[in-house]
Amino acid sequence: MSFNEYTQEPAIYAHWHQDIIPAVAIFCVKKLKMCTMASLSTDGEIITQFLKYLNFKIARGSQAKRGSQALEEMGSWTTHYRYNGALAVDGSRGPKYVVKKGIIKLAQNTGLPIIAGTGSFKRRFTFSSWDKMYLPYPFSKGVAFYSDPIYVPKNITDEELEMKRLEVENTLLMLKKKAEAYFS
Repeated sequence: MSFNEYTQEPAIYAHWHQDIIPAVAIFCVKKLKMCTMASLSTDGEIITQFLKYLNFKIARGSQAKRGSQALEEMGSWTTHYRYNGALAVDGSRGPKYVVKKGIIKLAQNTGLPIIAGTGSFKRRFTFSSWDKMYLPYPFSKGVAFYSDPIYVPKNITDEELEMKRLEVENTLLMLKKKAEAYFS
């Protein structure tokens, strides 16, 4: 499926923390109404101001502080105002490539599908951070891959929630492997 097929109805986009920069660029190019979460840290404040400039709605919080309230705020933006949600699913501190439960709970509460997405660039600068965040070089060729929608029922057990979390994690891992192999 192409990305355009996903942009007709609101969804919740799941991406790895390292893919934040290209994800923001794609959301802006596609002119999507976006809501995301930023931590309460100094870095989170810088990100918040930048994303507000790009017309994103920001819910402040993280797994460590105010995470439940931030998810509720995101739920309000997605259900009442038809914004898309986006979450760096391995959190603000990692571990890298481990999906947190927040995105599953957000999808469960809103009824919106999760679209997992990731990508890669032929030429990029990689930061020496826990997540190996990268910045594509200007005019570098890139590729992005997206999953089919992943739905989370309203009434699920803790065991089923964990299965959905693993489904999103495994889907993102498979898409990342495909993206990284694209330029090999």
